[in-house]
Amino acid sequence: MKASDLIPSKIGNLDALTICSTRLFDSREELEADLPAVMVEKVIRVREVYSYWLDFPSKPENEIVQWLMRGHDIKKSAAYDDMRVVTQLLGKINTHSRDFHRWRFYEMFQDSYKMAKGKCDVNAMAKLQANYIKAFQLDQEDVVENDWNRIKVQPFIMTTDPTVLGLKPIPNIQEKMRKLRDKYWTEDVEAVEVNPAEFNEDEIFGQKDETNGKPL
Repeated sequence: MKASDLIPSKIGNLDALTICSTRLFDSREELEADLPAVMVEKVIRVREVYSYWLDFPSKPENEIVQWLMRGHDIKKSAAYDDMRVVTQLLGKINTHSRDFHRWRFYEMFQDSYKMAKGKCDVNAMAKLQANYIKAFQLDQEDVVENDWNRIKVQPFIMTTDPTVLGLKPIPNIQEKMRKLRDKYWTEDVEAVEVNPAEFNEDEIFGQKDETNGKPL
């Protein structure tokens, strides 16, 4: 008997459903590090079926069983046990996920559409098609995700030079400020304490221009 013919629903204290629900997308190297070889192969097969069935939800179970048997050279009993784990995973992991509901909707759509087509119910077929388009948003353009990580934070440098805003500087501004301060400053005016902001300026604006060493 080959190891691939075994049905490792339980190996010692290892449960296939528990392992697959937590390690389903681990790499083969990560799985081989702490799992028996037969369980590693089990997880790999379950992962393949899990992804395959989400991509082709209309595939009947017996067809996927045959696909498993051919692709992994395993017996029907092992393939059906893989299907048992996959079926439980689809309910356990994806109960509230979009992938699961899309899979369930597509299954129900296929059945309903076949019934409507068999009865030549054109109205029902049209309604199902409209629901299908709406459910999978086929009437909308594909959303293009922006790579926000490529946007660089611009340096902010404080200055008292009004010319950076296109304004003309006021002559003797410091003297005029002193006179206003002397005129309006009284004992009733309280000095306001300012706490400096705590941030690592080099970390935020640390990217340097190699030509002159200034922030970009």
